[in-house]
Amino acid sequence: MNLHRPSSCLAHIVPWALVLSAVAVRADDFGSLVTRGLAAMEAGNWEEGLSLHTEAVRAFGGKDPLGSFGPQFGAIHYRKGVCEMKLGRWEDAMKSFEACYRDFPNAGRADGGNVFEKLALLKWAEAAMGAGRWQEAIGLFEKFQRERDKERDPFSQGLFHISLAICHYKLGRIPEGNGHLEIAIRNRTPFATPEGGIVSGFEALANAVLVHKEEQALLDFIRNNRGGLALRPLEVRRFAPVFLKIAGDLLGAGMERAAMAIPPLVPSTDAAIDEIRARLRSMGEQGSAADGPRVLSRAALEQDLAALETERREGRPHETITLAATAVIHERNGNLRGALAAYRQLVACYPASSRREEQLHHLVRTASLVGHATEAKTAALTLAREFPQSARLAPTRDLALAALFRKGDYEGCIELGIPLPAPAEAATPEGDFRLHAMGTALYHTGRHEQAATWLDRHAELHPQSPHAAATTYLRESIAGEVRAQPMETETQPPR
Repeated sequence: MNLHRPSSCLAHIVPWALVLSAVAVRADDFGSLVTRGLAAMEAGNWEEGLSLHTEAVRAFGGKDPLGSFGPQFGAIHYRKGVCEMKLGRWEDAMKSFEACYRDFPNAGRADGGNVFEKLALLKWAEAAMGAGRWQEAIGLFEKFQRERDKERDPFSQGLFHISLAICHYKLGRIPEGNGHLEIAIRNRTPFATPEGGIVSGFEALANAVLVHKEEQALLDFIRNNRGGLALRPLEVRRFAPVFLKIAGDLLGAGMERAAMAIPPLVPSTDAAIDEIRARLRSMGEQGSAADGPRVLSRAALEQDLAALETERREGRPHETITLAATAVIHERNGNLRGALAAYRQLVACYPASSRREEQLHHLVRTASLVGHATEAKTAALTLAREFPQSARLAPTRDLALAALFRKGDYEGCIELGIPLPAPAEAATPEGDFRLHAMGTALYHTGRHEQAATWLDRHAELHPQSPHAAATTYLRESIAGEVRAQPMETETQPPR
């Protein structure tokens, strides 16, 4: 993983003309390769840059390049290694940086011409990370720290410690990794530690926790470094998906406490939108502006703002994922009221959500389970109105009907607008309760003729039902009322 800036490979232009004047080589050919190779790298043409530097090594580095060119020739190997890293050729890059460091030392030479001698150790370590050689990378990072020239070898200290942290995490050494990641976080201002580096380190920590089942280690780290881990509103668009994936992975692994600790580290979409708007106003007409070690681009900020506003308008900001996960966690832990609160917020705040049908169903379900019958009825009616063809409609209505029936809210049962089920549906266990409950509700609200239709169907299809006795009683009551009515005769009373 290359976390360090590769720009240092282009920062020193070796005065090749001075070197070439002292040796008998084809100066024009060599100088052309060097110049063209640097130009290709500066343009991001890494394949071309690699090809040109490889040719320089092949043509001029065969016999005794140190004797012929001096330590300066190490820069060719260094830049070749940078190109190989950019192309993901980690093993080749390691060999190139090793050659730069090993074969072109400055020791004993007044000119000290290999400006990349010690920096090659740093890049060698990064290439080892890319190759997955974590222990070797740690040794190289530490060797660079011991040997580097503090005046001539500038590097990102924040990314240096994050790289060491990642290597330790990959080896399962969570405490050692935490030590380096904390250094990077707590010195983020003097070290100019980039947000992306901190996120990469935290993601590596979470992965190590998942592999080694060390949930408490992650909880402790978050507690001790909450301020440094929390995303800035400007970074929500870039890094919220990473944090939410971490939370999802932890939840899937049963580490629910750790999963619950992640969402508070992500600012709200509204906060991100407000912050971006404020930054755009402060930039005025400028196309960019400094933000600590970063440079903010107006075009990038406007793009982020448009994307966040679209997500909010369409009901799919990152908060919806967080709330849904929170509901699942609460319910797994028996906290039905907590789950209800999460679904209630999803339904109330994000009416345009693509998962609204599912969310309404879960709101009815959890409200029914905790005895909030009226809320269950309201949500069930909303589902019926917004999704009249939903396959969830019947079971959702049944949940609300059961809650209202238990409460004795017979008018509420009728308000649900449940139709008389077809014969096949009426014969099911769900039809058993629906027929009895609706017949009972109609009876107790004085709609006896309608009640008889439901109760008769219930008696016919479910003679062994646990509700059979109650149905019989209500049917006989209705029949008794009919028998008690005076018989009509043709004799009319006198006027």
